[in-house]
Amino acid sequence: MKRILFSCVLTLCAGSALGADLLRSSPPVIRAPTPLSSAPVSSWSGFYLGVHGGGGMGDVTTTALSELASQSLIASARKMDRSGALGGVQAGFALQSGSIVYGVEGDLGFGAMRGRIDVRAQDGSSSGRLESTISILGTVRGRLGYAFDGLLIYGTGGFATGYHEAKATEVNTTGTARFGRLTEWTPGWTLGLGGEYAVMPNVSLKMEYLYAHLNNTILGQSVTHKMNLLRAGVNYRF
Repeated sequence: MKRILFSCVLTLCAGSALGADLLRSSPPVIRAPTPLSSAPVSSWSGFYLGVHGGGGMGDVTTTALSELASQSLIASARKMDRSGALGGVQAGFALQSGSIVYGVEGDLGFGAMRGRIDVRAQDGSSSGRLESTISILGTVRGRLGYAFDGLLIYGTGGFATGYHEAKATEVNTTGTARFGRLTEWTPGWTLGLGGEYAVMPNVSLKMEYLYAHLNNTILGQSVTHKMNLLRAGVNYRF
């Protein structure tokens, strides 16, 4: 009987000790899962180089065209419509402060924006053609934009210049032809807006609209060039 009682006491004591150990033991630590690393936030600061391509349309007006009636000439149009493609390179530098991005960019595009009109004398004694081509267009512009992480929306504006070639051809009733050609750099200004999207930390795609307004004088006549340009490109940021 004593042995049975002693065994019961030992069992109860062991159970009590085990319970006490369980109460004193620390609860298991539940660790939060390690979050996945987020994609790096794009920075728009630094130098960049890129290429672009696109095209546009516009018109050329001169004081001569507005005075054709007084010169006994008839023109197929009172202004010369012009269109074509331009493509080239750009380079720039930008700084980012918070979400504001500002900087300067220069570009040079090559191609041919052409236009022409036909003219003839009212008495039928001669006929001719006037042609105008912008084969090079360059700009130096400031840029100010707002960044939504990998997306940049910006406005831009500044100086523009184009290499202008003007041609005139006249043929009279005897078959005698006269030909004239003038070339010069034509200054002006440009305004526009655009957007860039970072497809990689250092690479972005861009889409841009520019309005360019150039003026020059040919043989005492004021010539105004208006161009609406839409172009796409890619930039590599260093």
